[in-house]
Amino acid sequence: MFFPEMEWIVRELQDGVLLLQLNRPDKLNAIDEQMLRELCTAQDQAHIDDAVRVVLSENERLFSAGADSDGFAQVTVAELASSRSDLPLWDTIRRFPKPLVAAVSSYVFGSGLELALARDLVIAAQTARFAAPEIRSGLIPEAGRTQLLARRLRKGRAMELVLTGREFLLTKPKIGG
Repeated sequence: MFFPEMEWIVRELQDGVLLLQLNRPDKLNAIDEQMLRELCTAQDQAHIDDAVRVVLSENERLFSAGADSDGFAQVTVAELASSRSDLPLWDTIRRFPKPLVAAVSSYVFGSGLELALARDLVIAAQTARFAAPEIRSGLIPEAGRTQLLARRLRKGRAMELVLTGREFLLTKPKIGG
């Protein structure tokens, strides 16, 4: 498989498993538009490569602390509702036809939680911490995370997490689809 250079995503193919790692350690793997575009490109390439059977997203040290807040400072409400929105990128990530797995062992916050929920299966170490902390800043989770949480967890539990922004652990080692 040909891998064009990517700045924020590290890729490695091993025995039919494409390993994708977020690689912005200086920003705690904060997700921005460029990272979303690189994830879409990596998944598009994996889709057409018959050698790829599964895509695994992981980063042993840090999955993602959420969205890159620097990008929000320049975006207006009108732009969020327009074609400049990153919702089409999230839709592309979620609609990937091959199995997607997230292996997490650390912080999975905000947009990082969105990315994990976009996977078919989340395998979480006991050290993994999840949160939708946007409410603490007066925001609500974006890109469908509220609906994804309600589908994966009980509705009441999802509401509690979204409305309080509290961190949570998984009582079972995985979140299935």
